[in-house]
This record gives sequence, C-alpha cells and structure tokens, in this order.
Amino acid sequence: MNAAGNQQIVARTFGDDETVRWSCRAGEYVLWVGTDSLFTSDRASSWTIRDFWQLRDGDYLTITNRWADLPGWFELHPLDVANCAWSEMKKRLDAGYEPKEVMDGPNLWRVKAGDRLAWVTVADSTNPAKGLLDLRACALVLGENTNPTSEGIIAFGAPEGKKLPTVAAALRTGFDVLVGLGVPRVFAEEWKFGA
Repeated sequence: MNAAGNQQIVARTFGDDETVRWSCRAGEYVLWVGTDSLFTSDRASSWTIRDFWQLRDGDYLTITNRWADLPGWFELHPLDVANCAWSEMKKRLDAGYEPKEVMDGPNLWRVKAGDRLAWVTVADSTNPAKGLLDLRACALVLGENTNPTSEGIIAFGAPEGKKLPTVAAALRTGFDVLVGLGVPRVFAEEWKFGA
C-alpha cells in the first residue's frame, strides 16, 4: 500500500521459458512501451508507446516464450527463432515442415527484452494498474477472445468510440509507472523467439 492507502501493483519480471495469461474485461487496456536506446532509457523521452489494445469482455492475452504454450493456430517461422527454440524448429524442419510467410496480425505483438507491458482499467481511477510486466526476454503476445470470429481477429484491440479522459488518465498512469521502472536490465535490439 502507498501513503494514501491504495494498493500498489509491483512490476513482475518476465524471463525465459515463461507464460502469463491475462483474462480481461471491457474497460481495460494493455499498453506496450519500449525504447530504442539502452543508453538514453533513463529519460522518459526515450520511451515510446509501441501500441495499445482496448479490451472487451472475453478477451485474453497470452504472453509467452514457451514453445509448448503457443496456440495451435500460430506457426513460428525459422527466421523467428533462436537458441533453444531453434532446436525445436530444426526437429520440425527435419520432419518435413515447409514454412510459409512470417505470421502477423492485429492481435500479435513481438515484444523484446527491455520492453514493458501495463494492463490498466478505467474502473478504478485511484489504482488503474492491474498488471505490469518488465520483459527480460523476448516474447510473443497473442490476443484472443473466448468467442472468436473472423471479424474479431481483424478488429482485436482496436479502439472504439471517443476517448474519455479516464482512458487517457489510465494509459498515462501505465506509461508513467513503466518508465519509472528505470533503465532495462536486459535489452534486445531485435526480436527472436527463444532469445
């Protein structure tokens, strides 16, 4: 608790061989921030908002760098992998796997070591942060809904309607908390699954 008696969310570090799942509701947002320079990351101006998703009832996020926890519909490309994931990809290639194009979509983020995620809500203006992740390893963030539709994937996370001051305040709080974590302890210049 802070001095005002409000519960504070502590940033969780996300490392190698991990999976986190966030089950979301309407009125919640996930914010992805990153920096392109480890050397200037002690200044807020060096951090940028890479993207954010407006979430709806039934939405959930899987944040993972575990091969076994990737959903069945997602295929990694050989260019996407490194280190321990390369041995899994080699097994697949040796078994006859023929890769297609690198998968991408509005419901996929490739977050690098050094990036950060904030899960915030507009339902509680005194404590908008529900979850904070400080990434110490590259990961894939997959957004899905419990009632999938083809239109739902295309529009996943897309903001709707007018932006209320409460939305801006929640996102600003998330940004400030993530930047306030200081200089990243681990930093990746490029994204690779398994790195």
